[in-house]
Amino acid sequence: MAEISVTTGILRLFRIRQALHHDQNLLTLWELLTLKRFGMLSTDNRDFIYALLGISNDAAEKHLYPDYTKDAVEVYTAVAKRFLADGVLRTLWLCAHSRRLNGLPSWVPDWSSTWQTDRRYLSTDAGYGTGSRIFCAAGQTRPSVSFSSKNGRMVLHLEGFIVDIVSTTKSAFKMELDLKEGGLLRARHTLQTHFRQFWNLQQNQDATLRTGIADIEHVWGPNLTFTYRRSTRRMRRQLWDSLFSAAHSESGLETGTLNLPTSHVDILFRHNGRRPFITSGDHLGLGPAKLQSGDLVVIAYGSEVPLILRPENGHYKFVGEAYVDGIMDGQALAMGLEERTFDIT
Repeated sequence: MAEISVTTGILRLFRIRQALHHDQNLLTLWELLTLKRFGMLSTDNRDFIYALLGISNDAAEKHLYPDYTKDAVEVYTAVAKRFLADGVLRTLWLCAHSRRLNGLPSWVPDWSSTWQTDRRYLSTDAGYGTGSRIFCAAGQTRPSVSFSSKNGRMVLHLEGFIVDIVSTTKSAFKMELDLKEGGLLRARHTLQTHFRQFWNLQQNQDATLRTGIADIEHVWGPNLTFTYRRSTRRMRRQLWDSLFSAAHSESGLETGTLNLPTSHVDILFRHNGRRPFITSGDHLGLGPAKLQSGDLVVIAYGSEVPLILRPENGHYKFVGEAYVDGIMDGQALAMGLEERTFDIT
């Protein structure tokens, strides 16, 4: 699966090259930037942005031009602000990656960092933002985004509502650590261990399965590419039967058969850098590794997935996005929750 993922990236780069040279089709800056997950490098942090402006089809309309009098924090903030102002809330999905730059607002991705996790479950193209939506946590609402400056720092204002509070978390999944000793020979055992984490939070088979796979399954297409769709009951039942011989017992989940489809390895990639949790309202979830008890589960207008915010000195820090079972299809809109503005620094 790792080799296929790399091959997919190479094929995608060749398709981009073909589009540029033969079809003269330029990509949007967003599409180019999300290719960062395939290992783009630069000696100047600003050039993670500036090097792509000339081959994007919308940099001019976004009023983005190279300006080396600005530092990387200013450049990254300006780009994130432009995307969010245009309603691209998927920008926030990238903020849970590791960070190298100091001084970035929590809602601004660090394009200079090494991305070790992949938000595969968030869009149908197995990427970050060009595929169609799988979830609609905020229903058909439109984003309500604004900005202000406070003490020289840009503040993001999002309209939405608090749905729940994180009550308990489990250890974050680290695939490189889990598989270090036995490689893929340990993959099945590792996946069983992961699902036990969800089961220990809520002993509900359906919720455990949906949350453990973020309620999606991948479908292979031509040219070693794959897309994602909402999981089927049949897929979840086959997964359960292949991993566990019984739904539950006095000692918990039991070991079952020994086969390991590649789809199971894909789930491990999906878990990497993520943490199981449960809310005070008994919603099971899969969120960023830095999530902790007391964080808020928030639905922002226009957001496809719930967001995790952390209250801090009268404002909020953005923690990351999450799969939260039971509120991924607009159910929260019918809860009669109080609308509020979240000031995110």
